[in-house]
Amino acid sequence: MLPIGKSPSYLVRNRHSYCFRMNVPVDLQPFIGKKELRYSLKTGYIGVAKHKSRYLAAQIRFLFNSFREGYSALKRLTDDQIRKIVNQYIQDRIKFINGPGYIEDYQNSIPYYESKGLDPIEINELRCGELKSEAYHLSLERVEGKFEILNKPIKDVLRKNGFDNVDASSKAYKNLCNEIYKAAISLSSLELKSLQGNFSWNNDLPTLFPETFFKSQQQAETNVQTSDTVKQAAENYWNEYTGDLKPRSGIDYEGYKKQIIKFFGHDTQLHTIDWSQVKKFRDGLQSGEYSASRKPLSVGRINTHIEIFKKMYSLAQLKDRNLDRINPADGLRLKDKRRADEKQDVFSIDDLTKIFIESPEYGKDKHRNSHSFWLPILGLFTGARLEELCQLFLTDVVQRDGVWCIDVNETDAPDLKSVKSSERRIVPLHPFLVNDLQFIDYVKSIPQKDVRVFPKLVRVKHRWGHGYSQSFTKFKIKCGIVAKPRKKTFHSFRHTLINFLKQNGAREEHVKEFVGHKGHGDITWDLYGKRFEPQVLMNEVVSKLKYSLDLSHLKNSKWVLK
Repeated sequence: MLPIGKSPSYLVRNRHSYCFRMNVPVDLQPFIGKKELRYSLKTGYIGVAKHKSRYLAAQIRFLFNSFREGYSALKRLTDDQIRKIVNQYIQDRIKFINGPGYIEDYQNSIPYYESKGLDPIEINELRCGELKSEAYHLSLERVEGKFEILNKPIKDVLRKNGFDNVDASSKAYKNLCNEIYKAAISLSSLELKSLQGNFSWNNDLPTLFPETFFKSQQQAETNVQTSDTVKQAAENYWNEYTGDLKPRSGIDYEGYKKQIIKFFGHDTQLHTIDWSQVKKFRDGLQSGEYSASRKPLSVGRINTHIEIFKKMYSLAQLKDRNLDRINPADGLRLKDKRRADEKQDVFSIDDLTKIFIESPEYGKDKHRNSHSFWLPILGLFTGARLEELCQLFLTDVVQRDGVWCIDVNETDAPDLKSVKSSERRIVPLHPFLVNDLQFIDYVKSIPQKDVRVFPKLVRVKHRWGHGYSQSFTKFKIKCGIVAKPRKKTFHSFRHTLINFLKQNGAREEHVKEFVGHKGHGDITWDLYGKRFEPQVLMNEVVSKLKYSLDLSHLKNSKWVLK
């Protein structure tokens, strides 16, 4: 693969099309994990490729800059920001010295010293000696500029304030360490007094640490920072971003909103939330502790929660310049390490045999209603999503150019049906459905007043397939199909069909249009190319669906009209 010319177009040419290629700056390579970025532009036209590459280059440069802002924020720390972090370190340390944690720490160490034959008085004297030695070594390290003893506490206080993966060689970091060491040396002497029973130093704190206790108190009295509450930010986000959501998506997002407000608190002001709190929320969703169901959430749902909070905060930043520049949700999206084909499994031939041949429902015709009979069969031969099948109207079963099809759309009933614009399509029906199982006759037998192909399904939470999805899960388990949660569901019929077509040589562009996946990624193809005619999809896709499965017994079902 050879670069094209010397222009900064970032284009390379392979045998079939152009690719975008950009080197990752050396300072970002440890974080991004790559030395260069490559992306297929899926076009053989140089003009289109240049247009796409310029757009990509601009977006990636923006991301590089954002990355640097997130990971190099410490380099730009102002004196005020350093003072704020040092103040927090001092306050936390004093709380510890005065609090029960210090007593517990002391008591836990007693067995160790007693094992050395020391009595309580000797233990106390030894601890006092350790504090004097600590102050000496802290002073020595500060002069030498090593900053090793307090490395972990410094990293902890930085992380608590939203700074992670810091550059220890930066000037700002060394300035911060110097200030914390100065404070730690003074704190060692205070801790020594506490160990000797003298706590009067608490009254002298404004004098000992004026930047922390006197000035901060004075500032708090005259200039109290405020910002939107979590509830206000959530409402603003909903008004700004969710107006175009479809009803069923709105229900999901309403759940995300409630969970965010519940964790952070209605009246919590945004400026008080730091990176560690958002991380705690994320980790709690992952473990199930903070999810509504008390069960671990998928990576996708966790990332949606984090992305919503991030947008809430960013929207608040636009109107409130007092909020920190760094969004506390930055860098907290989880990476799904599974390959795309590992996220949900296909049904094996053994699974399909258990479902359609060995189960009493299909093997002995024990289905109690029409939809439980027809939906899995339609899923196997159309690859349509469960909701797309459950919401079918009688008028959605149509004949186009002599081919019987289902019309996946929401045009005639947008309040009762939901389909993404890019996934509206005509799906030719397999001859086994039309000729052997007489599906068209079944549809024609339904009274027109019922309107829908599966009239007994009840709509719950804007989903016609809500109840049947649960029924199918029970049916699958009853059939003896064992799989991890969410690995084999009704949606696996879709994966099964796509995988079967791939293994049997069907062309990608035909399969994508058949199942309703997004375009081919080529502007010319997607913008100007029309959809394939039903007969083309019948020849190139449906005709290849010849599963190694004898389903002839289904013709005798009571749900197949004779």
